[in-house]
Amino acid sequence: EAAEERKGGMTLAQIERGKQRIAKMNPAEKERYLKQNQRLDKHLKKEKVEAEAAKKAEKKRDQKEKRLARGGGNGGGAAEEESREEKVARQVQERKARKAAEETEAKKKEASILKNRKEEEEADEHDRKAKAIRDRRRKREARAKEREMEEESDDEKETSPSANEAAKLVYEELIEELIVEEDRAREKRRKKKDREKRAKLKKAAGVAVGWVKSKWEKDGKITMQRTAFGKGAERLVHILIINRPGRDIETVAAKETRHLEDLKEGFKWHQEFAENQLVASTLADAYNELIRDVEGACAIQFISPFIIEVKHEGKEFKSRGNLRAILCEEILKGEGENNYVKWTTNDGRLPSIKHGNASRALVQPNGSDSPFAGVHAYEFMYAFQHWTHVKTEEQMMIADLQGVFIPDYINPDGQVKPLFKLTDPVVHNTNDRKGRTDRGEQGISDFFGTHVCNAVCRHLKLPACLPGGR
Repeated sequence: EAAEERKGGMTLAQIERGKQRIAKMNPAEKERYLKQNQRLDKHLKKEKVEAEAAKKAEKKRDQKEKRLARGGGNGGGAAEEESREEKVARQVQERKARKAAEETEAKKKEASILKNRKEEEEADEHDRKAKAIRDRRRKREARAKEREMEEESDDEKETSPSANEAAKLVYEELIEELIVEEDRAREKRRKKKDREKRAKLKKAAGVAVGWVKSKWEKDGKITMQRTAFGKGAERLVHILIINRPGRDIETVAAKETRHLEDLKEGFKWHQEFAENQLVASTLADAYNELIRDVEGACAIQFISPFIIEVKHEGKEFKSRGNLRAILCEEILKGEGENNYVKWTTNDGRLPSIKHGNASRALVQPNGSDSPFAGVHAYEFMYAFQHWTHVKTEEQMMIADLQGVFIPDYINPDGQVKPLFKLTDPVVHNTNDRKGRTDRGEQGISDFFGTHVCNAVCRHLKLPACLPGGR
């Protein structure tokens, strides 16, 4: 029944829905839609051809019936025409049958050729192995004969004992070869088993267990997933569970360096990222104050990280008293429309934002009294990055803005306002660059090379800039 319902790879219900949709379209939309939906286009063309063929057949039948109705000599002509049509139909059927038989024969022939080729390859492989065995046997016999001749010349013994000795040597060599081959096979099986075991362990989510050692927190046990669920240019992100006495169990994002040479820096290396996040958070608070009372304004918040040190026995941490530093923060993992997004980068590129993401929505409809009428939520990100450069008197810029957008966030005052919750910012410093991602003046120039001021920039009275310069 399912096979009967399908036409050209589509169900009857799908075809009917497609027809209803086409009926509501203008010619240009219809043409574009059919190009995108090739299966429906093919089916509609097929239906059109079948309708024309049915119309022609109906016309022929009507003409035939008229000729038969007139009677007389025309009846013989109709019968002759009918027999001619039957003959043509029979010829078509015969041609189809011949073609099908030829295709079947060709497939059989191809399968036979492949089979013969495979048999020839197997025979060649067998001959090669047989030749190698014969060569080894001849070599053993030659060595045995040489030993026999040496023994006869030295000891002048009878041939029978020498022959027995040669046979014994041949037997011992065969046994040795068999033992070597068995050892190789056993080693091969062992290595394969080890590879499979390592693959399973690598696939499974392992854990690293240690103890939190910190001045600011009580000691407690942690469990960290080895497999990273996220990665950036500098760090890998893992799931970390912290269990401290007298407190609820916390699940946080744990961030560590991707570069082995940075492990020795430990706490100091993470401290630079934490300081960047603190600078960005301070600027975000000042930015929020400027737009707090404007209808439709989107607030910005950078999450606060903390650093823990874990007792670890790895050789990379011996120089630091076997302490492994880990930066931890809240997990930002949105769902559906509020999924994790990178709005800007540290090299001036503006990544495309997927359709359906909440930050593509308008904060205020067009025509409203708000200065942000017709502004998309994500435009606040571009304006904030521009504003940080002006606010710091062109000394720095906050870039690489990423995180989640919460359109219905309830702030501490109990008000419902949209909020960008961000993490991992990059700070471009014009004077003293810090870290690999700080691109200094070049990073700032790259941003102004792509940024076009929007309504938020104008509301903040920022100096206007055009693509290609400040």
